[in-house]
Amino acid sequence: MSGAGPTTLQLLVADAAAGLDAAARGVPVCIATKAGNPAPGVKYHEGRWAALTEVERRCRRTSDDVTTVANAVHRSWVDELLRLTARAAGADWIAYREGGTDALADLLAGRLEDVSAITSE
Repeated sequence: MSGAGPTTLQLLVADAAAGLDAAARGVPVCIATKAGNPAPGVKYHEGRWAALTEVERRCRRTSDDVTTVANAVHRSWVDELLRLTARAAGADWIAYREGGTDALADLLAGRLEDVSAITSE
């Protein structure tokens, strides 16, 4: 598969949600990350889901195609990751933005190799 498209986006969103649920072990994310306990594994998957659902929301509000929207969202997520890294932000914030930028890169490249569980259902 090549490039970003609606089906790729839907599959990656479903995969991100499954990854978030697995990382949080069924506990709500707000509880898993509360009390000052770092949870970069959970935040990484939350970032994947958040970035991809941002693309979904923007696509619903515009006539732009998935690739155009994903490129714009990717740029903003990369910029924010660079800002956070430069100011030595906490591991959770870095992991969140890394997860989002990775998910958007997967979407833009049309990479679905890691979502075999979803595509086989």
